Amino acid sequence: MSRRTRWNESVGRKPIDTLRLTDAEWLECLAEIKHQRETEFATHSNTRRHQRQDCDLAIIMLANMFCADGRRQLYTIRTFDISASGMGFLHGSYVYPDTRLELLLKHQEYGWKKISGKVVRCDYFRNMVHQIGVAFDEEHNLENYLLTESGLGPDEQNAA
Repeated sequence: MSRRTRWNESVGRKPIDTLRLTDAEWLECLAEIKHQRETEFATHSNTRRHQRQDCDLAIIMLANMFCADGRRQLYTIRTFDISASGMGFLHGSYVYPDTRLELLLKHQEYGWKKISGKVVRCDYFRNMVHQIGVAFDEEHNLENYLLTESGLGPDEQNAA
């Protein structure tokens, strides 16, 4: 039994994709986010500790979100940026700041690795889509992770 299977079984549910965006809509969202960033960078100095890596192609990963009442739900998410200390992704509903989550990222040596963090912001983007900002509990060297169009392998994509 793989780590992914055990993690999935611990949730007891199949991952949910709340976005339901076509590829064209996803590319539109990415272009709008990049435009927002360029505007923001031109008017404010960049105060981030770590440089963000834009994700021109969606990095698909799994997120296990923990609700205030103790429930948890597994989601398939698509990131638009990632850095050593956090990441941004789009989600189809509002997620409260301080919501705890675990992400599964594919590590080059160790396979799937859980990375924990919390939601630090959730902003309405458009058409029932929200931008979620996550701060990781620990910093991670992104060079060790397989940040490709899909962080999920064929078996994981079929399971999701």
